[in-house]
Amino acid sequence: MPKRKTLSLIIAILLAAGYWVLDNTELGRSWKEGGTVPTTPTGSSTTGGYQRLSGCTLVDHRNNDGDSFHVRHGDDRYEFRLYFVDAPESKYKTYGGGDDNGKRIRQQGAYFGGLDRRQTTHVGTEAKKFSVGLLADRPFTVFTKDEGVYGRERLYALVEVIDAAGNERFLSEMLVDQGLARIHTKGAALPDGTSRAKQEAKLRSIEHAARRAGVGAWRHARD
Repeated sequence: MPKRKTLSLIIAILLAAGYWVLDNTELGRSWKEGGTVPTTPTGSSTTGGYQRLSGCTLVDHRNNDGDSFHVRHGDDRYEFRLYFVDAPESKYKTYGGGDDNGKRIRQQGAYFGGLDRRQTTHVGTEAKKFSVGLLADRPFTVFTKDEGVYGRERLYALVEVIDAAGNERFLSEMLVDQGLARIHTKGAALPDGTSRAKQEAKLRSIEHAARRAGVGAWRHARD
C-alpha cells in the first residue's frame, strides 16, 4: 500500500477513535450537542468524601428542630439531620396507630440525669430556638455524603457555622457545648480526615465541661 494511503488510513482511524472517546464522556456529549462543558454548581465542591455546600440558607418549616432542618442550596432543597447528636424532642406527640414519642423523651431525659417530660421538652425547645436562630441569622456550610436517615427523606450532615467569636464550628459541637443535645446517633469521619472516634472523644470532652458548668439540660439535672 502506498505510504500516502497508509498515512491517510492511520489518521482516519485516530480521528474515529478520538470522536468515540469524546462521544462517551460528559465533555464529548456537551461538545457534540453544542452545549457547554458541565461545571460544579456554584458554592458546591467535594472534600474528604463529602459534598460541600456553601452559602446554604434555612427554610422556614414546621418540622425544623434542634438537630434536623430544611435547607436551601441554590435551586435545591434538602432536609438534613446532624451526625453525632440528638436534641431532645420539643413537644410530646402522638401519631397515627396510637404511637407516640413518649419513650424517646424518657430516654433523652434519662441521659441528662433523670429529667421529667416537661424538663426534657423544655430543653428540646431551647435547642430548636438555638439552632434555628443561628442558621436563620446568616448563610452556613453543609457537608453531606448523601446518606439517608432511615430512607431518603432526610440526609445525615455536618453543619458548619460562624460562632459569636467569628470562628468556624460544627453545630453539633455547639449544641453539646450548650447542654442542648446528647451524643447519640450515627457518627462519621470528618471532611478533614479526623476519625469518627476522635471526634466523638472531642464531643465527650465538650460535654464534660458543659455538665460541670451546669448549662442547658445539665442545669435541670441539678435542680
